[in-house]
Amino acid sequence: MINWIILIILTITGVFDLWLYFSDQKTLSQGWIFDKIGVMFGPPKWLMRAIMIVLLILTWWLFGGIETFIKVLIGIIIGHLCWQD
Repeated sequence: MINWIILIILTITGVFDLWLYFSDQKTLSQGWIFDKIGVMFGPPKWLMRAIMIVLLILTWWLFGGIETFIKVLIGIIIGHLCWQD
C-alpha cells in the first residue's frame, strides 16, 4: 500500500512541476515555493539541487523496500535536477 501512495505522490509532483514549466513559472527546483510564500530568497542552483537530492535519498532510505519502479522514478527526478540549467 505504501508503494502506491509514494507512486501517486511522485506522479502528482511531476505533473505539477511540468505544469509550472509549461505555464512559464518557476519550477519546484527553481524556488516556486519561495515565490508563493513571499520570501525573497534566491539560493544558488546547486543548493536547491543538493536539497532536493538529499530529500529524495532520505525518502528512499526511510521507505526501504520500495519497488524497482519507484527507485527508477526517483533516479529520473535526480537526473532531471542535475540536468537542467
